[in-house]
Amino acid sequence: MKKETVFPFLLVILIAGLTYGVLLPYLGFYADDWYVLWGATVNGTRTIVDLHLFDRPLMGYGFAFVYSILGAHPLGWHLYALFLRTAGGLVFLWILRMLFPKNTLETTSAALLMVVYPGLLRQTTAMTFSNQFFAYLSALLSIAFSLCAVLSAPRGQKGLFAGLGLAFSFVYVFYIEYMIGLEGLRFLVLWVAHHPNDPKPFARFKATILRYLPYALPVVVMGVWRLFFFEAGRKGMNVDAVFSSYASPLSVLTIGVELLRDFFETTLIGWFYHAYNLSIGALYRNLIPSFLVAGGAILLYGAFTQWTPPSENADKTPQTLIVVGLLSMLMGLLPVIVVGREVVLDTFTNGYNKYTLHVTASVGMLIIGLLMLLRNRKALIVCVSLLLGFAAFTHYHNAVRFKTQWETQKTIWWQVAWRAPDFADYTVLMSVLPLQPSYIEAHEVWGPANLIYRPDVYDVLVPGEILDDVTKEKLLFGESDQKSVRGLFPMLRDYDKALIFGMPTMQSCVHFYDGNKPELTRNGNTLLQLVAPYSSLVGIQTSESVAQVPEHIFGPEPPHTWCYYYQQATLARQKGDWEAVVALGEEAAEQGYKPLNVVEWLPFFEGYVQVGDLDQAKQLAKIIRSDKLLRYEYCQQLKTPLEIPGFDQDSVSQLLCEK
Repeated sequence: MKKETVFPFLLVILIAGLTYGVLLPYLGFYADDWYVLWGATVNGTRTIVDLHLFDRPLMGYGFAFVYSILGAHPLGWHLYALFLRTAGGLVFLWILRMLFPKNTLETTSAALLMVVYPGLLRQTTAMTFSNQFFAYLSALLSIAFSLCAVLSAPRGQKGLFAGLGLAFSFVYVFYIEYMIGLEGLRFLVLWVAHHPNDPKPFARFKATILRYLPYALPVVVMGVWRLFFFEAGRKGMNVDAVFSSYASPLSVLTIGVELLRDFFETTLIGWFYHAYNLSIGALYRNLIPSFLVAGGAILLYGAFTQWTPPSENADKTPQTLIVVGLLSMLMGLLPVIVVGREVVLDTFTNGYNKYTLHVTASVGMLIIGLLMLLRNRKALIVCVSLLLGFAAFTHYHNAVRFKTQWETQKTIWWQVAWRAPDFADYTVLMSVLPLQPSYIEAHEVWGPANLIYRPDVYDVLVPGEILDDVTKEKLLFGESDQKSVRGLFPMLRDYDKALIFGMPTMQSCVHFYDGNKPELTRNGNTLLQLVAPYSSLVGIQTSESVAQVPEHIFGPEPPHTWCYYYQQATLARQKGDWEAVVALGEEAAEQGYKPLNVVEWLPFFEGYVQVGDLDQAKQLAKIIRSDKLLRYEYCQQLKTPLEIPGFDQDSVSQLLCEK
């Protein structure tokens, strides 16, 4: 096999691996992964199927099958997602090499830009987003096989390739319906493949339609099924709801406006927007390797260009790439906009940038076509090198962000397990965390909690919610509500049973807030200060049992450093075992551990007071006094009698609050 054939594909694999793989072993589960994990753990993969019956049934079956192989192991999912992303790039390169066999540099460059496109930041959410990667790969395979059916000579091969193209078309259309705009790319690919030098454009157009018609069958079948047989449970997938939203002419005009905006946002802004947001405030220990990864991608590409011969017969190639890239992008984005969605380059909420995935091939073709118009090989190489560098830089910093979040999540739930042997049923856990991105859905709280505390019960007995302005009111007024996920996992939440926990800062331990005596820090947010008095420790069951944390998900138990002793001490304090509090504090001191947050001295200060060791209590009181705001708020609480068994409130107040 010629080097010219092998090297482009090898380069795609190498740059994809470098861009996404450096921090891959350190990534985990996020967002929607949690309810899938919990459902599959307690009820098997059938739950995954049931979760998707109301919108994408085929995807549910495929997802369940992959889960049966990979299970609840994060590394497997991230390797799988990387494989799908890379395979998509290889198939796209295959398509381009069939269309433009004499343009090695240009086709390889377009495939590379498609694979590393930095406007899409969903590689890190591998488990649930692998379904979109699979659908995109299926679509590209379908297009590639339909192209093979046109270009192959033997009739038997044509039939085989056409059949494969049709099969993969059914898969992707029924997997992710909003990718249906990729049929525009198929039509344009077949148009390019049909005698590009044909002087009769109408005859060429007619012949392309005839070649395309068999592949319209999956689209027609899906449309009939959606219109007459299937009732979707989501507004954006309900045909009647979509049509009713365009009752007025003005609403139809908005489609064109949104299409134009999404086009420029995807084509231009997406290359630089996330890089800027992610690099602001980045630590040097992360900046240096990100530059190395970006430099590595540029060097690999540069080495490739050194042996790549100049392109031949490229007179019409730039215009062809531009036309195909531009039109296929507009057709790809159109279905997304019609159903009321749009491209949003949301760096930190990480949601609607997913709608850029299926037009990444179009972006690659359009950019390379425009660069080819310069008729300057060096200029093309420099521009592509810079884009590859920006993309690798962006994805590395995005991976750093999710690596940090995963480490923090594991730390949080191990500390929760140290602090709470168990929770009473229907205790509503409410979180306020300094993660970036922070928790944005309730299942990010109750999912991990029930995996740890109720792994064998198919009911959400430990419900959860995030703390925000909406849930704040429910908490303040003692309301109740009922919530489910995709029609499953119904949970009743009585906010009179709320238990708030969080980390005041990334340097703090996890704090469970006692409404009778909330210990808030200087850096605590104002929302937490408002609702902390409504949190109750009654939901923590102080039994002698130990919560069993599934290590295949959350990793091995962390070393017992300061936060372990703090959690154990606050548990002992809740039990009224002050001798244990003091013993834990002294053991931590012997190990050389101490808090980075002054408020975490309070359990040990109170412990020394209760056991009568006033000398040690005075030493800690001096430290606590250094935080004037903490001391003031704590002493204000002590002015009201606290119903804490065995707690010498007067002595604590005298040592800390009196001048």
